[in-house]
Amino acid sequence: MTTMRTIHERCTGARFALPAAIMLTLAAATAGSQPTGVKPKPTGVDPTAAATRPLASASDYQFDTSKLTAPPPATLPSARLKPGAFAEANIAQAFADKMPEGVSPRKLGGTRTIVLGNEWRIERDAQQGSLLVARHPPDEVEEQETEEPGKARPDARPPEYKPRENTLDDARAKSLSLERLTRFGIPATEVGEVTSLRLVTQDLDAERPGPVELMSYKTVVYRAINGVPVRGHRAVVTHWPDGSLKRTLVHWPAIAETGNRLTTRLSVAEITGRAARVLAREGVPKGSRASLRFRYVPVQQPNGEVTLRLITSARVRAPEKLPEGSFAEPREFEVPVDAQ
Repeated sequence: MTTMRTIHERCTGARFALPAAIMLTLAAATAGSQPTGVKPKPTGVDPTAAATRPLASASDYQFDTSKLTAPPPATLPSARLKPGAFAEANIAQAFADKMPEGVSPRKLGGTRTIVLGNEWRIERDAQQGSLLVARHPPDEVEEQETEEPGKARPDARPPEYKPRENTLDDARAKSLSLERLTRFGIPATEVGEVTSLRLVTQDLDAERPGPVELMSYKTVVYRAINGVPVRGHRAVVTHWPDGSLKRTLVHWPAIAETGNRLTTRLSVAEITGRAARVLAREGVPKGSRASLRFRYVPVQQPNGEVTLRLITSARVRAPEKLPEGSFAEPREFEVPVDAQ
């Protein structure tokens, strides 16, 4: 009888926003020169129509502006991650206890390096603000994908494998993760939303499924400055049920002291007006509902730091009524609002 191992993630308090493709259609009209004395043929298009057509206004859409109560301040918090956090010694004390001994870092390309020891794999790119720390214990082997689609993967666990005792819960897993990130150099002033996931596994048998086994706790920490989320910046810390660290994945570049556009002078009415024009330009049907919130977009600098630019994200809900067999996702559009 064939046994297949499946892995599921159970989420507590997580929010998901699926990215959406934004299609831009640009129309250009060219007018050719006419020979002398020849009248141009009528095209049937009123050349003044575009100039007299009314612009989209906030009343054309249903906006939720509850998260635009006040613009963020124009200054950065004093406590921030420093570029030196990506030094090998600092990484070791925060996540791996110590660097692998007798192993020299080697380049993987560009500014990315790797240190591969018997227990730890450490990849870092200080220039990009990225880090991977992964533990490979001797008593567990990760499952390998098979080349044949649909074929059950072999059980990679050794015969002496024993499940780890669960000494954690979601709250404790979050606490441990934040403690490690604090030692790494991420202050509380840069921590935004924190969510917790549980990774479980189960043997699926045609007659009698096996029991669900807890594999690990995964904590996702999103970056926020002045309470505003920073797009694409997060840390994911994974613990085994007994509390030992399994894996850390970080993308958290240092923020430059100058060059940031952190606030806006626009009122809520002016922001919704801009948002309406963006949605109309993108072909969003009038009457659609959209939620607005501030976000920071990071801009990479040559020295590895980033500057932040404030935008308003307009998230349009998927249509409630769709043709049978069709599918639609929420879409997000960027509305520029930063102070010039």
